[in-house]
Amino acid sequence: MENRASLENQTYLLPREAAQYTRLSLSRLNRLRSIGGGPVFIAQSSRKYLYRKSDLDKWLGDLARTNNSGGMA
Repeated sequence: MENRASLENQTYLLPREAAQYTRLSLSRLNRLRSIGGGPVFIAQSSRKYLYRKSDLDKWLGDLARTNNSGGMA
């Protein structure tokens, strides 16, 4: 579990900001959150979500490919 100091040093983004950062449409980011396969998110309530910038960076890095063989489903 992360300690309080490391949590306070995180940058948190609202869904609209996260969509801009990842260059996805807000509707696509919302869909990925709903069906899975998107970046890790924090649900503060049933209607309020946050994304840590570090989680977005990791998710984008995991999408990186050197070629298109095998493709994405």
